[in-house]
Amino acid sequence: MYHIVVGVPSYNTAATVCYVVKQAALGLERHFPGERGLILVSDGGSQDGTPEVVEALKLSVDKVVERYPGPPGKGSAIRHIMAKALEYGAEGIVLVDSDLRSITPEWIKLLGQAARGRYDLITPLYHRSKYDGMITKHLAYPLTRALYGRRVRQPIGGDFGVSARLAEKLLEEPWADYTYRYGIDIFITSTALATGARVAQADLGSKLHDMKDPLKHLEGMFTDVSGSLFTVASRHVDKWWSISGSTEVELLEGGAMLRCTQPAPVDLKQGIARFKRALAGYASRSVLKELYTEVQEAARRLAGGEADSFPSTLWARVVYRHLAAYARRRSEGVLRSLYACWLGKVAAFIADTAELSDREAELEVQREAECFESEKEYLKQVWGEA
Repeated sequence: MYHIVVGVPSYNTAATVCYVVKQAALGLERHFPGERGLILVSDGGSQDGTPEVVEALKLSVDKVVERYPGPPGKGSAIRHIMAKALEYGAEGIVLVDSDLRSITPEWIKLLGQAARGRYDLITPLYHRSKYDGMITKHLAYPLTRALYGRRVRQPIGGDFGVSARLAEKLLEEPWADYTYRYGIDIFITSTALATGARVAQADLGSKLHDMKDPLKHLEGMFTDVSGSLFTVASRHVDKWWSISGSTEVELLEGGAMLRCTQPAPVDLKQGIARFKRALAGYASRSVLKELYTEVQEAARRLAGGEADSFPSTLWARVVYRHLAAYARRRSEGVLRSLYACWLGKVAAFIADTAELSDREAELEVQREAECFESEKEYLKQVWGEA
């Protein structure tokens, strides 16, 4: 039996997973010395030697590497971790990505508080560059904040603390296909918020990991995140319908954290071209309705170099139109339409914040989230439309 399990979903991360596992072991040894801990690497069939390098590690705590069952994807890996942790009698689970370069033992200390009984979910709060985490900035954060009234800044951060009580709830909930892939993180956070779980954030400092141009490589991830987020929201309408405004979430701090940022690679010119192509191929006039012409005009302004080409009010309404449409017909075409519009919002944000610092750009993100809150009545207005 184990009191706390650190779960590490992995797939072809032999170059980084050993560092993650070693830091997790140090965290358990230093901060949970009287409580038996286990590190469980849940692997998706890596071909680069990931299981073998982990097996070869000599640690002061127990570890196990297992191939998870079910469809390939991060969600399947985490489902296996949660099920095994409950089988082992764990009180809490820490989930950390296997490509991290900035994890420290203090991450385990903070996220591991979910095993102590006070919190059900501990989400990460990272120090990130202005173009890192664009799905979070322009979808996951403002929408979850507006729906559930809690300011969880990194709802899809990837590194969590989960209580046994919440893990049981998550395993009982219906899982969409998206949840078995990259939709797992927002499924965890949204379900916790919708079901009244006790939530806190942990100050983890910088997150240094593998990064990609958000305008080029994230279509699959965006579809999984938006599909999972919309599915949970559609299931829990009664929980968010009457919520207005938002409140802060408790912040857990402890230990010195790395505070540097990792610049995200962006190609604005190519991104604008990709937005225009996606808009022509994916954007749904039947979903956007009266907003369709406004989005087309936003594309024209963006291509012409105009400032504030895709206003936050328009973006919030675009998201709400797609959420309402998805609730009526669970179509991936709706998600692709939203993805096309998101490319434009991201490109506009990059253009508008080019001369701003990370801190100044974050203020723009917060203003956008406030706009989602103020436009929530629009969501109610379009929710029941045929």
